[in-house]
Amino acid sequence: MTATDTGARLDAPQRTLLDLLAGVSARAPRQVLVRAPEDGTPITTWEFEENVRRVAKGLIAEGVRPGDRVAVLAPTGYEWFVAEFAILAAGAVAVPLSPAAPPAELARILDECAVVGLFAQAPGLLERAAPLRSQLTAPARIWPLTDGTFAELGARGAAVREPELTGRRADTAPGSLAALQYTAGTGGRPKCCRLTHGGLLAQVQGLVARLGPPDRLADRDGTARTVLSLPLAGAYGRVAQLACLAAGVEISYCPDPQRLPELLREVRPTLLLGAPELFERLYEAARISAQTRGRARSFASAGQLATAFNLAQQHGRPGLNLRLRRAVLNRLALGELRAGLGGRVRLAVSGGAPLGERMARVWQGAGVPVWEAYGLSEAGGLVSLNTPDAGRVGSVGRPLPGVEVRISDSGEVLVRGPVMCAGYGTGPQAEAFGDWCGTGDTGYLDADGYLYLTGRTEEPVIAGYRRPTVPAPLDDRVHAQRQQAVPVEGGLRPGT
Repeated sequence: MTATDTGARLDAPQRTLLDLLAGVSARAPRQVLVRAPEDGTPITTWEFEENVRRVAKGLIAEGVRPGDRVAVLAPTGYEWFVAEFAILAAGAVAVPLSPAAPPAELARILDECAVVGLFAQAPGLLERAAPLRSQLTAPARIWPLTDGTFAELGARGAAVREPELTGRRADTAPGSLAALQYTAGTGGRPKCCRLTHGGLLAQVQGLVARLGPPDRLADRDGTARTVLSLPLAGAYGRVAQLACLAAGVEISYCPDPQRLPELLREVRPTLLLGAPELFERLYEAARISAQTRGRARSFASAGQLATAFNLAQQHGRPGLNLRLRRAVLNRLALGELRAGLGGRVRLAVSGGAPLGERMARVWQGAGVPVWEAYGLSEAGGLVSLNTPDAGRVGSVGRPLPGVEVRISDSGEVLVRGPVMCAGYGTGPQAEAFGDWCGTGDTGYLDADGYLYLTGRTEEPVIAGYRRPTVPAPLDDRVHAQRQQAVPVEGGLRPGT
């Protein structure tokens, strides 16, 4: 089945992430969702949904109740996807934990969120999780994140009647909590964002709409593929994964950064969502490869030419001389850059930190459409995004559909919209947002609604184990005042 057959049509009515999964599985049950990293074995959307249902019933049999909090501590991988969706299908709330977090940070989150159970990767992270059992609330279970555990939970859940599972899905509303996501703590101590089903669904719908029709992402055989290496404990990784589910993009997971270059050449992705480090590392690898083969000067010249070519593209058609020089250097050096990504990328998105205008122009001039995005934990993922048909190098794109952005009188970027979380806090009394939420980033919107970031309202505070980059994720400040704004497509620009 081609990507066009299973494309980015998000069936209505969809109210929750569970509706999203059910709709995709019903529409395209044989669509390949994941390919196993070991041997490339395909896992279809129907098989994924069945795995989720079995594990969810097992969680119910283990005593997990609607509204309970269940954590996941693991690297990027298929098991995380199953565990998190099973938590949601059981009516519970997912609490993502970063493998990079120290034990004290993990213990604090488990205690604050009143977590009743924890999926932990085995071996490795399971040993780190064992001493944390005392921080869990009854029934205080720790499950190794393995196929064997999924099978055991499935067996225990066999006695759970189907109406129990379907009833929990029916009771899940757009305003129901889906995840408790901690911020990076750029304004002090990390805060817990209350992400809802409706907010995350709006995030996915906006991102898929901005990515465009399925054939934009498809290869010659009609298949859209990606290699996902982003941490799934982060908001960007989660929304990337959900967007692939919604858009019919095959996922190959890469939990080991050292294996990423090999996997990119093997899978040959058509869509790539990553952090700037990915594109910087691949550029450096291509430079070293060229140097080893005695083509260091050609590679340096090719980089300068790619930048000039992209600038000429932005301002009109490049001249004949520039096109001829690029054609020569394309074979000598620029092809090495494309090959590093597998040679089939139709769209690449860089988010999480600044990519830099020079790096973006080099990649684009080499024929790889790498575009920047901007995201926040409080928004459940992305706020704005460039795409080939609506992109400007140097900006972080236009707001996603339904997201509103404006600039305050002091120059701070303000955000609001259905993607925003339901406030801060782990208990029943959340710290609600006002009308607009301040990001802590400064910037401006041009006449066409493209957002440009210029810095921070203040120096970022290093809190906990994470060292934020600038521009960093959303600072923990709330702006209650409504300010005058003029609508533009997908967002707002300052009033005049």
